[in-house]
Amino acid sequence: MEGVGCALNMEKACEWWQRAAELGDASAAYNLGTNYLLVEEEEGESAQESYAKAIPLLTQAAESGYTSAQLNLARCYADGKGVPRCMEKACQWWSRAAAEGNVKAQYQVGMAYARGEGVEQDDKKAFEFLSMAAAQNDAAAKFALSGCYADGRGVEKDEARRVELLTEAAKSGLAEAQCNLAALYKHGQSGLQQSYETAAYWFGMAASQGDEGGAYNLANQLAEGLGVPQSRSQAFTLFAQAAEAGHHLAQNNLATCYALGHGVERNMQKAREWYERAAESGEPDIETALATMLLNGDGGSLEPERGLKILQSAASKAYPRAQHKLALLYASGAEGLEQDWSQCVSLLTAAAESGYAPSAYDLAMLYASGRPGIERDDERAAHWFTVSAEGGDNDAALNLATFYAQGRGVDRDFTRALHWFRQSAESGNAIAQYQLGCMLGQGIGTDAGPQVAEGEEWIRRAAEQGHADAQTALEMLQRHRSGRDGQALAA
Repeated sequence: MEGVGCALNMEKACEWWQRAAELGDASAAYNLGTNYLLVEEEEGESAQESYAKAIPLLTQAAESGYTSAQLNLARCYADGKGVPRCMEKACQWWSRAAAEGNVKAQYQVGMAYARGEGVEQDDKKAFEFLSMAAAQNDAAAKFALSGCYADGRGVEKDEARRVELLTEAAKSGLAEAQCNLAALYKHGQSGLQQSYETAAYWFGMAASQGDEGGAYNLANQLAEGLGVPQSRSQAFTLFAQAAEAGHHLAQNNLATCYALGHGVERNMQKAREWYERAAESGEPDIETALATMLLNGDGGSLEPERGLKILQSAASKAYPRAQHKLALLYASGAEGLEQDWSQCVSLLTAAAESGYAPSAYDLAMLYASGRPGIERDDERAAHWFTVSAEGGDNDAALNLATFYAQGRGVDRDFTRALHWFRQSAESGNAIAQYQLGCMLGQGIGTDAGPQVAEGEEWIRRAAEQGHADAQTALEMLQRHRSGRDGQALAA
């Protein structure tokens, strides 16, 4: 209202709207009712009291067929403004507006059927109303409809149609659609060729609108240099943007940036502050990071009691890294915990059974050597060394190779021993390199016979790392070769 032909005076406007509404004018009832919805608490009345005054006026206008009033009245029932929340009545008013072709109402009715809110859940009716709204170029409806085609809800699955609608919604500027389309390009899904460049473009479009998901995902690509030149400083800026908006994964990554000095000067105090905020999400990996800082006193004072409590929370959610850390505390009796090997084994087992290689390795070492209340058990040790080695732990691979070579906890098998020595050797382990070189040189564990050249190369690598036996073996090989060369020259 701009005060056409006179000074702006909302009090007078409301007075005349009231008189006109009492005479049955739907437009006046709508304007006055809508004005009551705009009243704030600081203007003298509580919001709910003001909203309650709006309801009869909006109802009057809505029953007269005033579409905008029907929409506002539906929103009041949906949000519980001035009336008890009632999705059934909200849907009734949206349905009346939708029948008049109102695109916003068609979208709301479609979503109500999709969710089963205020009406019985019905995918076909949801698809029908969303299609009506999409036909009127409503971006939100196109986005929702793309989900129907993706999942086959109310219509047969059609990935091409999904992408078409998602692209249209993204081009209309809908940030949520832009992020979803970007994710499809990033992972090469729904028939799209993988393109980190296109993904970065759409994440960037969403981020430019202040969308925290777009900012977070673009930051990840910048940090890794996926589809864009790597820039930790730009990644930091975008993580900060998303973190300030409450995106807990961005808060976690921002904390990591501060902790490692990625894109910003290293600041453990800031890292701890952001881990604190991120951990409010209850995500166990973030809780574990925060607990570690509290237990170590990183970025602030030592807080062992709170750190232990948070770590226990993360472990209770079956997060392997937390279970592992807590197991080590029970093993050492640290942070006020009484040493408890039984609890230690229980936690390590839980983490190892999920495939967490470090826990499987530590568990294998416990069974290989034994501890109070833990009997030495070579078969169990071999089992957990296998789990750990298959998970990529190269120290476990070395131990497993030794078990196979010795027939400890497993049937003696030089072929398997050679395999696991090789895995550990390729990671740079000098002991494994030496053992692998010796086995290859003697043709042990291979059907190919002695492989002297390759065996000597592995021994040389071990010797270069200071492995004493490898150095001795290399010297002997060189002397032996020199002696043969001398004999050949004398002949």
